[in-house]
Amino acid sequence: MISNNNVHYDPECNCNDHADSCFFNPYVYAATGNVSGGVCENCMHNTEGRQCEFCKLGYYQDPEHQINHPDVCKRECDRFCASRRNLSIYIYIGECLSVCL
Repeated sequence: MISNNNVHYDPECNCNDHADSCFFNPYVYAATGNVSGGVCENCMHNTEGRQCEFCKLGYYQDPEHQINHPDVCKRECDRFCASRRNLSIYIYIGECLSVCL
């Protein structure tokens, strides 16, 4: 807990089980109407965002998993290939190179 001018700030945050630590940001605290100033650090499992609540570029949120599941973010090319199994094509999305069979 951080104290400043008799106001107590708690950096506790909800990282959706994708980060082990967070820090207090006074600007985020003010932007949320003094509700939460916690910002997650080093989001894992291909997530990003203040609460590790978004999938990184090149990934999509698997609708079969909750946001706190370690396999929630899947590569975009995996989704594309799964929908195009009958085609033998090469696709390139970001750093993802796949052959769809």
